[in-house]
Amino acid sequence: MSEQGDPVRTADFQADIARFTTLMEQEQETQWQQAELALAMAARYGRRTASMVASEVGVSAGYVRHLIATAKAFPKDETRAKDLSFSHHRIAAVSKDPQKWIERSIEGGYSVEQLREAIRSSRDRIAQADQARRFEERLLRLVEEYNREYTSITGFVAELAFTEPEVDAEPSAA
Repeated sequence: MSEQGDPVRTADFQADIARFTTLMEQEQETQWQQAELALAMAARYGRRTASMVASEVGVSAGYVRHLIATAKAFPKDETRAKDLSFSHHRIAAVSKDPQKWIERSIEGGYSVEQLREAIRSSRDRIAQADQARRFEERLLRLVEEYNREYTSITGFVAELAFTEPEVDAEPSAA
């Protein structure tokens, strides 16, 4: 602590906090601008845009792809949650329903990590449900196949039971 007392109460500290906050807001805006530019470049230059941009500016192609996906998912200011970070939007953008996850983040007060985990858990539940559905479909096909085979066999056995044996017209000479 300084000689002046609590640093939080000084005008200099408050000015520094205001500047820090402004820089954070500018960073968010810069990320949105990068995302919008990456999306426009992808439309203009095609599929290899992410790798071309990445090699020119020194970031990963995955980062550029995430920027593009985020701008696609939230193309206008009205679709973006002002109270959530760009990172929230970036995480939600790779889900099947980005807007739903942004709304859940607002309602639940999710941190970026909580949002990531909620989406992951949802994907796991969906994957498990899909796996169960595929198992049920396969089991049903096997039961149907069994029933067809059983019907075929029981029909054949029934025919044998009701068929009189053929008798030779001439007795065999023994």
